[in-house]
Amino acid sequence: MEGAVSLAEHLPVNSGLLQLEVKDNAILDSGAACLAYALRKHSTLRTLDLTCNSITADSIEQIGKYLIGDPDESEANDSAYNLQTLVLNSNVIGNEGAYFLADSLAVSKNLQSLQLRGCGIQTEGILGIAESLVDAEDVTLSELDLNANAHTVESELALNDLLMSRENLYVEWKDPQVESSWDTEDIHAIIRHYGFGQILGNILHGHSLSPLIENHTLLGFIDIDDISVAEKFVAEAFSDELILSGLETITSMVRRGLPASEADDFDDYEGEDLYLDENDEDLEDLTPLIQVLKEWMPKLVEMLQEETVSSAPSPLPYVLIYVGSRANILWNVAFLWKETIDDFRTHHRVNG
Repeated sequence: MEGAVSLAEHLPVNSGLLQLEVKDNAILDSGAACLAYALRKHSTLRTLDLTCNSITADSIEQIGKYLIGDPDESEANDSAYNLQTLVLNSNVIGNEGAYFLADSLAVSKNLQSLQLRGCGIQTEGILGIAESLVDAEDVTLSELDLNANAHTVESELALNDLLMSRENLYVEWKDPQVESSWDTEDIHAIIRHYGFGQILGNILHGHSLSPLIENHTLLGFIDIDDISVAEKFVAEAFSDELILSGLETITSMVRRGLPASEADDFDDYEGEDLYLDENDEDLEDLTPLIQVLKEWMPKLVEMLQEETVSSAPSPLPYVLIYVGSRANILWNVAFLWKETIDDFRTHHRVNG
């Protein structure tokens, strides 16, 4: 801490300073507050890294007020704040510290990157930061890192909404390479938040809620319980411009969340294997989606035989066989599908 105080005394006269790293030095709140005060209105400093210095919420108010923006000033003085990157990783600032930063972010005119990885922030603090950035008139921030904090479905929804509402802001709160693990209640909360109609429409048009949740996981929990809605959805999914994404979407739905890319290899299907599961339900007792897909069977067979569909691998065979088994399609029709699928596979191997 004494070293930070001594450093702070010399900073105002160092007019050429662009970047300052004070990592792993245990400067504590007193040292952080001294540095923030010394660096206020510094004309050249652009990056300050205070990673892992046992800083708490006690000094975050000063850091925010002196280096990001003062929420108590009636008129913002843009020229007084030149810092562009602030790194506070691995300092347990908690929700209270997050609230102080949220107040400063709401009036910030220059900060571009804020890194708060592993700062002990819980749902309420994360919501405070997200709401301040959603409501702010002018946002210069282009990067926000909130990895390794205490996230819940509520906080992740807020950050995903922020990500979607600010085109030029990249928000990271989880590893995008690691698939999400949500329980059933959380997945239904996500579906209620966005609405299954909006989710299906976005997926069909190539959009995703990742990194919040993967499309195929969402699709496994979406049930269309209205026949007219199912008819409209399937018609859009199988339109000429959306057929490929539509097939993948519907395959994930009927497979209850398994990705279309993991569909079975239909070269291995023989005879009665086509009849996946014996089903003794009447057609009208099946889900509206299966009922509508059954009506689409003749058209789907035609699609499978067309040159445009056979030019690329498709999950269409899975849709045909699955729906046929659920809807108790006659055996001769099932074999017709098998022959069509074999023709498709042979054609693709020869021409692909």
